[in-house]
Amino acid sequence: MDKEEKILLIQCLLYDIRLNWGDDIESRINLVKKICLELGGDFETLAKQCDAFLDMKNKCGYVDGRFFREEFPYGYENMYNLHSLINTLSNRSQEFKKYAKNITYPDIVFRDGKQFYE
Repeated sequence: MDKEEKILLIQCLLYDIRLNWGDDIESRINLVKKICLELGGDFETLAKQCDAFLDMKNKCGYVDGRFFREEFPYGYENMYNLHSLINTLSNRSQEFKKYAKNITYPDIVFRDGKQFYE
């Protein structure tokens, strides 16, 4: 998985957390954090925000998924500025597809998600 796919995966996972911030959130947050640490640089800031998100969740019982909407230099809504990819699954690497299976709403997150999982 190249750098652009990693950034796209982070964007898709954070958007999915926004859509579903109740089910299996810790595994998705930890995956985002893992990829951020692999990328390094500014993404280490995002990894720390993942820790802050989990700390708030543990203290409050839940945290709204909008937490990441505008965090980091771009937030998930504008993270497309960091890569030149379209959020599809059909033309992604096998590694990307493997990690994308953690996304709970692929039919909403990916343009071709419904067809991919049928």
